Amino acid sequence: MDVALHHHLSPPLADPAAFEAVYQRYHRQIFRYAIALCGGCAGDAEDITAETFLRAWSGRARFAGSQEQALGWLLAIARHTLVDRRRLEKVERVSDALDDDLADLGRPLEEIVLRHADLQAVLAAVHTLPLSQREIFILRYVMDWKVKDIARQLSISENAASVALHRAMKHLRSILNAKEPDHGR
Repeated sequence: MDVALHHHLSPPLADPAAFEAVYQRYHRQIFRYAIALCGGCAGDAEDITAETFLRAWSGRARFAGSQEQALGWLLAIARHTLVDRRRLEKVERVSDALDDDLADLGRPLEEIVLRHADLQAVLAAVHTLPLSQREIFILRYVMDWKVKDIARQLSISENAASVALHRAMKHLRSILNAKEPDHGR
């Protein structure tokens, strides 16, 4: 591909207009990712999202990918931001607030919510997963990514991503099934 044409198709993020375009394109997705990763706490998700874009702005000149590749870069920044925050706080947060945006997080999560009818219980169950499994679950069922894309984003094999997703689902099923009423069985 011609260098001038490639530059025209994906301007570097050092350009404020290009960064603004990336922000407009991915802000909502980063927020959704953060709210799911934070266990449904909208305030924490807003903080993570803001800090993610602040860190991205600070490092924009070093980002060498295209605008399409920026989502993976931003997700990694968000994940690291959460890990850094958890290290500093050393407190396990419990989901205590929901945002109206949760209603349209995506069809797979809606199906889970409708089946169990208690969004708070689902989010609490997701929050019990180890961070690596929680992230894979969120990327698959909240962000609606394919396993191969998750594996590429996390630099793991597709098999490792599938196994972690299977273990996460098994764990969630056991927690959610234990909370369902018996109904005379």
